[in-house]
Amino acid sequence: MKKKILFIVNPVSGVFQKHNIDQKIGDTIDSQHYDYDIQFTEYSGHATILAKEAASNGTDIVVAVGGDGSINEVANGIAYTDVALGVIPLGSGNGYARHLNIPLNVSKALQVINRGKIDAIDIGVTGDRYFISNAGVGFVSIVANEFKQHHLHGFFSYAMAVLKKYFPYRGRTYNIEIDGRAIQRQAFFVVVGNTRELGYHFSATPKADVRDGYFDVLILKPFPKLLGLFTVPFSYFQLTHKWYSSEFHRAKTVKIYQEYESIVELDGDPFPWNESPLKVDVCHLALKVVIP
Repeated sequence: MKKKILFIVNPVSGVFQKHNIDQKIGDTIDSQHYDYDIQFTEYSGHATILAKEAASNGTDIVVAVGGDGSINEVANGIAYTDVALGVIPLGSGNGYARHLNIPLNVSKALQVINRGKIDAIDIGVTGDRYFISNAGVGFVSIVANEFKQHHLHGFFSYAMAVLKKYFPYRGRTYNIEIDGRAIQRQAFFVVVGNTRELGYHFSATPKADVRDGYFDVLILKPFPKLLGLFTVPFSYFQLTHKWYSSEFHRAKTVKIYQEYESIVELDGDPFPWNESPLKVDVCHLALKVVIP
């Protein structure tokens, strides 16, 4: 009996054209083993609705065709179900695909789906929203909000968002609970990482493991602004743990108390942060994913 696949395509994510994606899927997908359908999202959050409907209709695999934001939306529709997540990475940074070694080439990513190897991995949750890669507050959330305002996405636009916000931004004081242990830190940002990749090869939590049941938590303490340029190679070469102002923890539950912030970054997208504390929990092996 053939398995059912739904491809959910975000037509506006990333910098890649998707006008011929249906042809690429038709040319590559193994029609002897899979029946498939393709649906295009029309608004923010639509992918979650489509994924939930697919899960209730007996679909076996829901494939997110887009970036980390698209993957996030699909994951929010199928977490804690028997439906597996597939990924065709056509976003800007594609951090989640890079962490799982899913090819950035469409045809090769489709071949991963054809092989159908499925594994269960961790995700995170805050409030009623799941995230696949990371949650962040401070500078990372400010940049995510600025980047979302840009009409054009891609590395250049992201770099412009960073440069615009970098020098005016000052660190904040955060009260943080890490598995119940209270600490207070002055921080440029705090990232709760489930994966090692942020996108574009950059990393905040290079030792994160999506199957170990723990987050890696990076508290980046303030540093002289002119030294910030040196953080770029540390992040790109996955050496953030060696940067002198980095402080790392491992945790299953993280609470972050805030007085200043109103935004939290989840998988690269900004969301309102309306309640304090921000409570983040590991959902161990809660998401099935098609992997290489």
